[in-house]
Amino acid sequence: MNVCSRLRSFSGGTLRSTACDMVLGYARLHGWFLDMEFPAASSWQIAEWYDAGEVERANWILAAYYRKRCVLIRTELTEAYPKRAVLIRRAFRMHFARDYDISVPLLLIQADGICKATFGQQLFSVRGNGMAVKKAVETRKVDWAWSAWIEPFRVRLPIAVYRRTANFLHRHLVLHGESLDSGTEISSLKAISLLSFLHGIDSYAREKEHRDAETERAIEDLIERVTDSAEVS
Repeated sequence: MNVCSRLRSFSGGTLRSTACDMVLGYARLHGWFLDMEFPAASSWQIAEWYDAGEVERANWILAAYYRKRCVLIRTELTEAYPKRAVLIRRAFRMHFARDYDISVPLLLIQADGICKATFGQQLFSVRGNGMAVKKAVETRKVDWAWSAWIEPFRVRLPIAVYRRTANFLHRHLVLHGESLDSGTEISSLKAISLLSFLHGIDSYAREKEHRDAETERAIEDLIERVTDSAEVS
């Protein structure tokens, strides 16, 4: 079972606290973003490792997960955003070639562009205690699981908050040429995790909205048939 399925089985009150522990507590603070396919069992184990200070161990598991999913994530992104397909393939090609100094900025740029195209706001802009895109994201009412998954937008993401911490991926420092140590596989995988996260919440919302629309049409058709039958009789 993936984390998304696990979340959907929780009640509302439990869901929000679980979302904070899972998404805010370890993934966000350590520069990772979980996509909706991440195994639920692994997420709780990773949370425990971070809490215990075993950062490298937790990072190793997350890196292994995204390393394994890289090809599939690339396919999902190019199919979902065909106008960006050439640039996305180029960024992943640089990642697979281990040219991380090139792949990291390309991946971050695409993440910003996808967020802007999807929600109408730049991804890395901070407003108050959260991200500027938060309001636009929260206008889409999907379900409890989706609401939990967008928790990162409700806080100031470390990747968007200016700091000079060694080995910490930061968009501003990377794109403005101030970071000289972000060209690593871990940084590139973290950027890929961000892209997969954005695509996941976008595709999940679209699919849920499509299913809800189909259900609504089916109910309207049923009501119409019942009404017609009553009028005939």
